[in-house]
Amino acid sequence: MSNSGQHTLDFVWRWNFNLRASAVSYQDEERVIEESYGTIVSLYSDLTSVKGDLMLVGYTSEKLKELAPDLVDQIKDGVSAGLLDVNLSGGYVLTMLALLPQENARRQLLAGRRVHEQVWGHPPRGYLASEGHWEFTLPKLLSEAGFSWAVTGDKVLTESPYVAQLPSSQPFQAALAIGIEESRIPVVFSCTDLEGQIRVLLRDAGDNDAYRQHLQRFIASLEEIQQFNKSGDLLVDVNTDSETLGLDKSRKHTLRRFMKDLAQQPFLNFTTHEEYLQRHPAQTPVYLKCGATSGGKNQLFDVWLKGSEKLDTLSTRAREEIQIARSAILIGKKLGGSVKKAERLLNNAWAALLEAQGCDARSAGSALRRDFFNSVSRPYVPGSPDRTIRAIEAALRAESIAREAQEAISLQPLAPQAASNGRI
Repeated sequence: MSNSGQHTLDFVWRWNFNLRASAVSYQDEERVIEESYGTIVSLYSDLTSVKGDLMLVGYTSEKLKELAPDLVDQIKDGVSAGLLDVNLSGGYVLTMLALLPQENARRQLLAGRRVHEQVWGHPPRGYLASEGHWEFTLPKLLSEAGFSWAVTGDKVLTESPYVAQLPSSQPFQAALAIGIEESRIPVVFSCTDLEGQIRVLLRDAGDNDAYRQHLQRFIASLEEIQQFNKSGDLLVDVNTDSETLGLDKSRKHTLRRFMKDLAQQPFLNFTTHEEYLQRHPAQTPVYLKCGATSGGKNQLFDVWLKGSEKLDTLSTRAREEIQIARSAILIGKKLGGSVKKAERLLNNAWAALLEAQGCDARSAGSALRRDFFNSVSRPYVPGSPDRTIRAIEAALRAESIAREAQEAISLQPLAPQAASNGRI
């Protein structure tokens, strides 16, 4: 194999920690934290020759602080040792901001960012646009919120209708994603084909012959990418959703073995996104495909868009009532009325709406769920009904609180003279 001179191939293994995943019930959260998150973080404590990125939904960071403070400290130790980086996936509960109107998306993003900073002691610099989703509004939204870079699926680049032809190396290089109002943000792209190989390898855990075959195939794929690494600026990013790994004893052993075997490859350099982008800043401007790839099966983006029409209807109605309350408060201020209670209730209504907008609450009950799992060749994992039920309850609560905010505005009675003259 040619090693492209002295260059090594940068490699980021990215773990998505999303306790709001559609397959995880509220009762399972502590188990997932212990069996999945704890196992993954411990690997980096033991195998100090590897590095990785953790991408956490705001809700996940919040629950880790509540349920597993020792694990939070362990992750912080990994960050201090330069073995881990911690950044934001989506917003507070929603992992695909492209599904929301701009103001609503901004609130989701800032809520997730605020929780992240409270738990980890620093604001996130990176943002995961999960399921390979992208929109032209994201570069502006992320830049204004203080993010320095983003990561998303490679198909939004390779399938972009705005790109005529791509060099073989470009999906493995950072690029500048262009958005509205001339906004731009550095983006790196995950390698969905290699992610599928990892899933198959872990599925066949316990079969030693199968493991060797999967390992050889994976390394051969990396070596093929290395052939294009003439300038030493290529990055292979792979994502693993941690909640559904099913890390029993056999899979834990296989995962550890796989990471050790990869670390022994002389041409491979484990790194983090932050380190990579510091060495290789994004320079090439690109217009990415809008929508979501969902592992390359674009039509199945509907698994999130059409998960629960009732939830969508209730969320839209709550958002309308919130906007009415917001307008009423502005008018009340102009008229010198008392609006403090109404403003407090409005903030509570927004919080309830953000809670209702976890996109996994839609996919949990989607009629397209089985089609999605079949399309990506994964064993079917049933959705958790309490995700959808609680989201509906939160949407109803948001609507009720918004109406209460409208009624809480208190205006002083008009003076008799002003009233008779029709003046306000």
